[in-house]
Amino acid sequence: MAYVGLAPTSVWIWRPSQVDVQDRYRTLVTEFENGAEQRRGKWNRPLMAVRLLFDRNALTTDDVADIWRFYRTQRGSLRPFDLPLFGQLTTVESLFSSGSRSIGVADTQDMTSSSTSRWSKLYIQNGNYDYDVFTVTSVNGATRIEVQSSTGNTYQIGNPVSPVITARFADDLYGAQYMVAQMTGAGLVFTECRS
Repeated sequence: MAYVGLAPTSVWIWRPSQVDVQDRYRTLVTEFENGAEQRRGKWNRPLMAVRLLFDRNALTTDDVADIWRFYRTQRGSLRPFDLPLFGQLTTVESLFSSGSRSIGVADTQDMTSSSTSRWSKLYIQNGNYDYDVFTVTSVNGATRIEVQSSTGNTYQIGNPVSPVITARFADDLYGAQYMVAQMTGAGLVFTECRS
């Protein structure tokens, strides 16, 4: 991975070997004396819980140090950041290149700029160090979405595209060695944040 020294303050950049995304609901259950239940969903849509697993053989000491710095910069679960869900958006083909501001998609489900959208940002990476988070500004028909880049970078056809959520670390209690054990064992867990 070799991102040593970059440790950005607002974007997770380290590519895991596996991503597990789960929907988390909040259901309020009231039990009555006769055993009957009344159930009510507290949220309109679920929050995501994300687990990132890393290959122990692919992690370098520099990678671990950089991820540890990122965790400390975020002050555990205090500060939210953009978290790409690597490999979760398989229906998108990147068509973002010079003179174009759109990305071709095979399926626009959950791909709008409205407040109910699940994916309102996309992460595109060129090589090891060159990446950008694009904001989805509109969906045109069934096959193209318009995006806006904060840096003005251009990305060529074939680059991987991942949806982005705003997330935070799910746990406040890590040490550097424990974090490595989690990354390569059970995985690092993140919780989606809503504003």
